Amino acid sequence: MGMKDFAGRTFVPTLSRVVLGLAFSYAGYTKVLQNAEFNADQAAILVSYGVDVKPVDETPDVVPASYRQDSPDDQEDQESEQTAPDEETSSDAPPAGNPEGGYPALPEEVPVDDEVQDAPVETERSPDPGSETSPELPEDDTTSDGAPVDAADDAADAETPIVLDPDTMYTARGLHNITLMCHNVQQTRANPDDPAWDASIANIFGKHASKMAWAAGLTELVGGVLLLLGLFTWLWGLGLASTMVVAFWMTSLPMIANIDGGIFGVAIPGQFNTLYIQLAFFVMSFGLVFTGAGPISLDRVIFGRVKPSHVIDD
Repeated sequence: MGMKDFAGRTFVPTLSRVVLGLAFSYAGYTKVLQNAEFNADQAAILVSYGVDVKPVDETPDVVPASYRQDSPDDQEDQESEQTAPDEETSSDAPPAGNPEGGYPALPEEVPVDDEVQDAPVETERSPDPGSETSPELPEDDTTSDGAPVDAADDAADAETPIVLDPDTMYTARGLHNITLMCHNVQQTRANPDDPAWDASIANIFGKHASKMAWAAGLTELVGGVLLLLGLFTWLWGLGLASTMVVAFWMTSLPMIANIDGGIFGVAIPGQFNTLYIQLAFFVMSFGLVFTGAGPISLDRVIFGRVKPSHVIDD
């Protein structure tokens, strides 16, 4: 085997796998396991997709007493309070009422009159049947139209729209930025002016925006980790390449269509970086489908070395 063949089968797939694994595992971690902040309008869209959003807690953190750093003056005051004698507790005077000290004298027994002792004890009587007070009737569990009260309350809660404070920021998983992207794709590209296939895909993305976000986040997280380990490399290379195709269609393709000169007319640094990183990651991920994981991988340990098809045994 020549040096070129060795480098092509060893260094290129190994380096590609490590770079992609680090990039996608970190991207998936920030999407799946970390939260992002959204404004009220974005949070309202996420709530419409069934996403659980929570307001940002702006309450200042409470520092435990064991971690507080008191000033020297405060420490001296605390020490003086602890060392100051307590006049009330240190008094040697015996308690009042008992000059000999010890426990205070008990009060003398008061005699009880026999008539008071034999008097009957009055108890509460039940109301007479003819009295003005009547027993309380059980509350009616139905509304005026005969529907159960609980069902009516549930229906009222379901019809009540969720109102979000426009001045409050809300948090949700970072992957729901993709949910918003899918929603925007449906709003901007699912129209009769676009090709039928493009509008159909945009409608699908809009209807299942939250599921698409979870699929992208888990693919990046799990695929990135398994690429680092070199396990099922061809499968996850194909999955991550597909993710880059979808990302390119959602973000970079509309940008290219609206710029004079197409792909060569992108001059804004942020757009330029997004465009070419997507292309580079697609090429590297799709290349792993054919090159494999390389010699330092779990694929080589578990499945062994795959002999190239052009090698002929003597």
